[in-house]
Amino acid sequence: MSYFCQKGLDRFFEKAVQMARIPQHALEKLKRDVDLVGLITASGVKLEKKGGNLVGLCPMHDDKEPSLVVTPSKNLWNCLGACGTVIDWVMQSQGVSFRRANSQGNLE
Repeated sequence: MSYFCQKGLDRFFEKAVQMARIPQHALEKLKRDVDLVGLITASGVKLEKKGGNLVGLCPMHDDKEPSLVVTPSKNLWNCLGACGTVIDWVMQSQGVSFRRANSQGNLE
């Protein structure tokens, strides 16, 4: 590897180390405290009760039949291979990065 490339990588890693990490306890608090059902319905998705879950048309797919399943008791969602927490929903539905999804305005 050339000297220039090595110095470029060093600068990249120095900046990466300097970036503030989101503490794990803060992530867990977001996952626990943000109402996933409210977040999803606020984005325009109509959810209907089906057993202990809620189902609806996923805005990330061209659905004809409901493929989005929300489990309120666990605050989790899944559809056609995608799944996760409130953070994952914001990342997927808004097409934003992990850091942007965790900013205060995106999880309200």
